[in-house]
Amino acid sequence: MLYEIGNPSDCVTFEAHDDKIAAAVVLLLGSGQYFLNREDDSRVDVPVLLFVRDEKAADEMLNEYFGGDYGAYVSGNKPAIAEALESCLCMSFSSRKTVAMAGEHMSADEFVKYKAKVNEERRSSMNNICGRAYHYAKQLREPPKNGRKRKQAV
Repeated sequence: MLYEIGNPSDCVTFEAHDDKIAAAVVLLLGSGQYFLNREDDSRVDVPVLLFVRDEKAADEMLNEYFGGDYGAYVSGNKPAIAEALESCLCMSFSSRKTVAMAGEHMSADEFVKYKAKVNEERRSSMNNICGRAYHYAKQLREPPKNGRKRKQAV
């Protein structure tokens, strides 16, 4: 499914398997300050932590939404979340189709570079949501160092 991140900066869209994976992406990228819409114009209820100052209350909201420990949800869904983060593009739903068609004629490495160039050209603010998304995706795909678990990229 295609989703749009509701934020005060640039239009950012991405693909995710389901609403919870999409919600995890938005929470990672916006720390509870962004909204989430599906391509069909319906809003996905995501915990909005913008005015929540109590960390325990925020944790409770996240755990309730994800049906258990939020950190465990992210850890258990790293590949799907990383894939969704890697699909972030600074463009509308309709523009994604053009980029996808161009990507069919490129190697995987060329397509990654092409997406980065497109995002940079389309980004109008200093808030580089797609750059952050790619960074977090890379972190989620890295194996833990020294046999220890990494801290969550939130």
